[in-house]
Amino acid sequence: MAPLSFGAFGLAAFNALFAAANADPAAAEAFRVGPARVTEPALVAGAAIGLRVLAIASVSAVFVLTTSPTRLADALAQQARLPARFAYGALAAYQAVPRLADDLSDLRSARRTRGLRGGWHPRVLVGLLILAIRHADRLALAMDARAFGIGPRSAYRESRATWRDPAVLALGLGALLLALLAGGTLGP
Repeated sequence: MAPLSFGAFGLAAFNALFAAANADPAAAEAFRVGPARVTEPALVAGAAIGLRVLAIASVSAVFVLTTSPTRLADALAQQARLPARFAYGALAAYQAVPRLADDLSDLRSARRTRGLRGGWHPRVLVGLLILAIRHADRLALAMDARAFGIGPRSAYRESRATWRDPAVLALGLGALLLALLAGGTLGP
């Protein structure tokens, strides 16, 4: 959460510094940064944006840490009736991200072995792109070899809805409604 918190703080600061409310002479000034003035409405707006980003990032982090990608793809294909090509293609893309990190580490090590800088260089990015295309090509060939997407599919792992699924949905919708009412969006 540290990088996400840093990003949320950066967005909040940027929006507070460059808000349109800072140009309003009637707005109460909170402080000055050189020739720029920062007003209280700009601080409130910046803090609101930063907190929204932090809330979305924390919910996303909890989802990623607690959800099995394979079970999610199974549920998308079986319960949500999404096309299997989309559900399992998304699973393959999700599982390719750690492979890209390993490929980047290998490319940097190879550059250092040759006596070159191991940091960011356009050639590293080109090599990473080539490796990503090769991995995607191998995956597509493997899926075609198994007749993926042709005809009806059987399920190795059955994905069934339980009583917890509608309960979590109701709690989520209740929290959303509560947040909207507290924010005054649905209020009188």
